[in-house]
Amino acid sequence: MNEVDSSEPYEVIVLGYGPAGQAISAMLAKRGHRIAVVERWQDIYPLPRAGHVDHEIMRIFQSLGIGEAVAGDSSMRNTIEFIAADGESLASMDWGFPGISGWHSDWSLYQPYLEELMHAQVRKNPNVDFFRGWEAELLTQDATGISAVLRRGAEAAMGTWVPSEETSTISARYLVGADGANSKVRDSFGISMTDFGFEDDWLVVFAAAQDPSILESLPDMAQILDPARPATAFRNSGKRCSRWEFKIMPGESIPEMSTKEKAWSLIERWGFTPDNSTMLRNSVFRFRSKVADEWRVGRVFVIGDAAHLMPPFLGQGMCSGLRDAETLAWKLDLVLRGDSPDALLDTFVEERRENAVAIVRGSLAIGEIITVTDPVLAEERNDRLKAGLIKPNSIEPFMSGGVLLRDSSGNLAPGSGILTAQPHIDWNGKVGRADDLIPAQWKVFTVGLDVESALSESARALLNRLDAAIVRVERHPGVDGAAVDVDDIFSTWFAKQYGPVGAVIVRPDFYAYGFVSDAERLNGALNQLWDQLGFVVAGFSV
Repeated sequence: MNEVDSSEPYEVIVLGYGPAGQAISAMLAKRGHRIAVVERWQDIYPLPRAGHVDHEIMRIFQSLGIGEAVAGDSSMRNTIEFIAADGESLASMDWGFPGISGWHSDWSLYQPYLEELMHAQVRKNPNVDFFRGWEAELLTQDATGISAVLRRGAEAAMGTWVPSEETSTISARYLVGADGANSKVRDSFGISMTDFGFEDDWLVVFAAAQDPSILESLPDMAQILDPARPATAFRNSGKRCSRWEFKIMPGESIPEMSTKEKAWSLIERWGFTPDNSTMLRNSVFRFRSKVADEWRVGRVFVIGDAAHLMPPFLGQGMCSGLRDAETLAWKLDLVLRGDSPDALLDTFVEERRENAVAIVRGSLAIGEIITVTDPVLAEERNDRLKAGLIKPNSIEPFMSGGVLLRDSSGNLAPGSGILTAQPHIDWNGKVGRADDLIPAQWKVFTVGLDVESALSESARALLNRLDAAIVRVERHPGVDGAAVDVDDIFSTWFAKQYGPVGAVIVRPDFYAYGFVSDAERLNGALNQLWDQLGFVVAGFSV
């Protein structure tokens, strides 16, 4: 790890080093690319913030080598209850089932520990230089690359950064802005945002119980539909504390709501007091609903909160940022290696922005249920929830554009763009999650189908170029060379999505490029993928 300036151009500058910035730094570094990480703050932020991830994100953590460590420090989620002011349960959302990604569906984690784990993975790579304690002062780009003028500074007090006179300039082929809600990258390149109309201040409280018995008074997860003060309560935020969110009501000021006395008064109803608990954080957050209009400007990209600001009601803010990182990383890898043209990177926007907008809208729909403050309207809402006329729902991740299989009419092929299942398999005498046993980035899983001998020369060439793996998965042992689907999740998922026999091409970000029914159609799909990736024999220099 290099902690000093470098005069040699980098392949990518990552500006911002929260979870999205850490993730894309790790993903690019492990693929061998030379990265500069620029972050104003010297140290990982020590206080809890985001708390929820789903099974897809756990699969991403698994790919980074930290899945089991995250799980060991996190709590499995179960059911979200929607509870009236008098305690009556009105409705629920199931967050406690086996996820198709090979992990429990939903988890609560402790963000500082997550960031420590991710930073440790990035630090392992000698091809990453860290500029921590530096702020980007001027960002420019031209046809050949990016230039970043950095200024060194120091933290004078928690949250206060004081610049020095020392500056340095670094350059790179691409810039990834993972620098949060107040993004310097977004502002520097004139990227506007669409506002979906929600902005609300909430007090967020984290407290650790010294007496575990008081946790029994808290629901596992609850949206408290009290028109006097809508709130959210989580028994566990990771395994270290509990979490609450309280809407700031008209007439209340942020300073008065920011005091510890106010926070204690709000969580006292669950038995938490200064005598039996430790308050870790009480901060007012402004929840917003915005999505960047452009996620790419030339050689510049925005991901995470720099690209989208989501109300927390579906717990998808950090999840979406990590999806951004995963999808952009594999495309940048192909371009930086010279296998694909720069135009491939345009598909990142096609694939991620629409889903981010859908999740923002879904979060707003849940927010409309939660944030009612008129008592009459609240009673009507409660009645509709009890009658099943309002059904709180999550938003499934999806893609509808970009590098996905199309039919002869140019329409999206059935199943293309959905999240794929990760089976637990018994393969070559080993049992485990498929991604661990088959670490190839691209995979072709077949069910009831032997395609190896029927692959065309061009299909084999592409699979070799991608270092892809072909794995036959069967429900039962006995098929020579096949992996056995230990928990039957993959076989059930495949049959539901496509049918009893066929193949699915899985992208590095775990989404389905496409499903096919036989070897001939697999050859055709791989030829189409070759064209979409823009592969050429000589490669590209960009």
